[in-house]
Amino acid sequence: SDFSGSVKIELSTDDGTSWAPIVSSTGNTGSYSWTIPNATSQTCLIRISDATDGIPSDVSDSNFEIEPETEEVTLLGPNGGENWIINTTQDITWYATSIVANIKIEYSTDNGATWTLITASTPNDGSYTWTVPAQVTGQALIKVSDIDGLPTDMSDDTFTISALVTRSEERRVGKECRSRWSPYH
Repeated sequence: SDFSGSVKIELSTDDGTSWAPIVSSTGNTGSYSWTIPNATSQTCLIRISDATDGIPSDVSDSNFEIEPETEEVTLLGPNGGENWIINTTQDITWYATSIVANIKIEYSTDNGATWTLITASTPNDGSYTWTVPAQVTGQALIKVSDIDGLPTDMSDDTFTISALVTRSEERRVGKECRSRWSPYH
């Protein structure tokens, strides 16, 4: 039959034995966005019914699964090929699932053979401002992880940490020329 009133939407995590409300009354628009609860189950069902008296109603044709959120950490940058100048501030960026509360950040100047701690714990807000150390290398990597060490991700390829080369030159026609530069490269 044609039904256009408000509907109640419920969730069962035990194959229909019991029902918990998702929303007690919402417009019958054909869709509803909701936050999946922390209720791991392989026997979930949805029931939609008239919000007033429960008739008419319909239940999912088959069970579906609610899986627990898994920890995930992905480094976004630097991810390889960048050239960062020593003593400048750069943003290290990442994505991590919400169940990862804090992030540990490390760097390597020898393509991952050894790691140096940047911070043991920073809030999982997706970004950390880092002052690039005075360690010139073409084999730098960044590693981000949950503070317990797993999961973890690191730069897909190396990036460069270099010194800013500055040159000052005095030139006069017919005179000796003197050039100066920073010894770091």
